[in-house]
Amino acid sequence: MDMPAPVNPDDPGRGIWFMGLTWTLSILSLLAVAVRFWVRLTVTMIMYAEDWIMLFACLLNLAAQSLLTVAFHYGLGKHDQDLTFDQIVNTGKWIWMSYTPAILSSATARISIMILLVRIFGPKHALKWLVIVTTTLSVAAVVAQIITVWNQMKPVEGLWNPLAGAKLQFSPDIAMIEGNIIGALFAFGDLVYVLAPVLVVWKLNMPFRQKLGLCILLSLSLVTMGISIAKSVHATSSAGSLYGNTLGLFFAIVEQTIVIILGCAPPLSSVTKLKLPATILSMSSMAKQLVGGRSRDTQYTLENSNRRAQGSYASYHELVEGSKATSSAHGGTTMETKP
Repeated sequence: MDMPAPVNPDDPGRGIWFMGLTWTLSILSLLAVAVRFWVRLTVTMIMYAEDWIMLFACLLNLAAQSLLTVAFHYGLGKHDQDLTFDQIVNTGKWIWMSYTPAILSSATARISIMILLVRIFGPKHALKWLVIVTTTLSVAAVVAQIITVWNQMKPVEGLWNPLAGAKLQFSPDIAMIEGNIIGALFAFGDLVYVLAPVLVVWKLNMPFRQKLGLCILLSLSLVTMGISIAKSVHATSSAGSLYGNTLGLFFAIVEQTIVIILGCAPPLSSVTKLKLPATILSMSSMAKQLVGGRSRDTQYTLENSNRRAQGSYASYHELVEGSKATSSAHGGTTMETKP
């Protein structure tokens, strides 16, 4: 196909910062999952279904990130006028290849969070079913869009190659509408993941400072809600431009990596309860002596912390245990979690 020569083929456009930021977030999400597994094996001595599901979500994100790296090799991030026809075709191809693992990563991470919240809510049926229904609708919408996207062109190569002689099976607006529905459901789900636990936390018998800290941690999911909205808005305004789609891809990677990291936050609270090696404890003691920190009234040593941590299991269920202590004050309702 005859096309004008690239205007500025050496200009990377958004490609370099796109790769740098998305790989940084992907590595951070992988580290969060790795530490989550380390804490589970070291502290709780048991793995839950949501742990494995979150690992799968992280692997899907890495697969999507790797495919986008191949697209970057062909010109992802460059202005459209700076690409040859072959570069446009191959960039589009690998972007499409990354679509399925990327969107499944977001959906799978939310399934993991749903299972975690259902464990915490216990018999609080209204909140539990709100989370289940919201997540189920989101996953169903994702599956529907995947089917729509890969069946809207025959042969499928027509999605990225205008010379493939493909025939449109139905309007591409259908996939666009499904994308907007997914964005709305993801945003609403992230809001539910904040409000539902906050309603539970606020009724627990614990210090106000601890309540506030937990609520602030939970409210970080509002970040992903904002990103979901921005991604949907940008997808509508940048359709048909590879350069414009770079920001949409960036929002998608940021959203799914932050969901993975935040989904690992509650289990990671157990990291403070790990029993550290004796060499680290002795080094800490020596450091305290060198600086003269010998006050018995105010000294808080790692040895004492580890002693109190022994026998502690499933720290993110502390919310459950706290609610048990105040069950009589709330009509006898308890939140029981079975391992």
